[in-house]
Amino acid sequence: MLQSGAIQINQLVKRFGDFEAVAGIDLQAPPGAFLALLGPSGCGKTTTLRMLAGLENPSAGEIYLNGRLVADGLRGTRVPAGQRDAGMVFQSYALWPHMTIYKNVEWPLKVRGWRGRRRHERVRQVLTLLDIDALADRYPGEISGGQQQRAAIARTLGPNPKFLFFDEPLSNLDAKLRTEMRSELLRVHRLSGATSVYVTHDQVEAMTMATHIAVMNQGHIEQLGTPRQLLQHPQTPFVANFIGTPPANVLRVQVQGGQYIYKHLVLGQAKGKDVNQTLLLMYRADDLRLRFEPGARRLPVALAEITPVAGRAIVTVWDNQQRLNVLVDHLLDGADHRDYFVEFPDQPTIVYKSDYDRYAFPNTVTDALSMRQPKVLP
Repeated sequence: MLQSGAIQINQLVKRFGDFEAVAGIDLQAPPGAFLALLGPSGCGKTTTLRMLAGLENPSAGEIYLNGRLVADGLRGTRVPAGQRDAGMVFQSYALWPHMTIYKNVEWPLKVRGWRGRRRHERVRQVLTLLDIDALADRYPGEISGGQQQRAAIARTLGPNPKFLFFDEPLSNLDAKLRTEMRSELLRVHRLSGATSVYVTHDQVEAMTMATHIAVMNQGHIEQLGTPRQLLQHPQTPFVANFIGTPPANVLRVQVQGGQYIYKHLVLGQAKGKDVNQTLLLMYRADDLRLRFEPGARRLPVALAEITPVAGRAIVTVWDNQQRLNVLVDHLLDGADHRDYFVEFPDQPTIVYKSDYDRYAFPNTVTDALSMRQPKVLP
């Protein structure tokens, strides 16, 4: 098979005993991409990254880096991690506490045979790039968490790898520092010219940093695309309900008498072929309206929370176990005790067929289409 991407994964599988953590995924990424593996805990994203880095062996499938076969699960082929021209930044920083920051960054260069002045100049270069040159003589325990993360990134960049792998590197930082470090990581990625793969469960990180995102769930890639594509054209109900601030709303409905029925509420006329079946309807938060009296296509709900967002507000409500998000223009007073109703438009944004019952949404349990076709970055 012709390998055209910087990263190519073919039917990659990883099993731990009877548990299949990664379930036969296909993926291509071009040189210089910043690819985020995004999904909830346990979806297989870190396991996939560790197989790319050579820290785990696949049970089946192939991994190519720049056209070179580095892992083949069935044949037992495995190129060691240190020979993949890749650097990895861990969540825990993993700095050597008995070495200064300078020595931490220098050590991988020594291992790779960088000598004398060339090695010294490279260490100073990456320390300056990460704005920690003044910390060169300090030990990890003498600097802040954010500075330790910069040192870990500098150490990874030292040998100038062609691939950068990040395993939730910002999760130990406070909110303000995470925002600052996102910009730093993007700057480092662009200056390095490396192809980067970034694991996160935080969609804000993925949407603001990545050129492309692979949304993972239960060992599968639900959808691969740009942030805009995922927001505008979610291919599965899981993606619709996972991506976005707030995410879209997905309701399980019955088609009866040519109408969409949610419980006993008529939500609109069904399309021609959507008859006598269960479907999933997607509504964006700004498609819905919050009302305070009953009416057509209005669902009585209970108020959960109100979140201010840039002069507007996200109102989260509950209908039993169904969580709904509604975007409103003005911040409401959550202390009032009015009755709340959600009004639906006469047609949903997207209709999904309910063919499989395999995936769990963050807020509801429902079906999703199985998207098993190869995922290729454009």
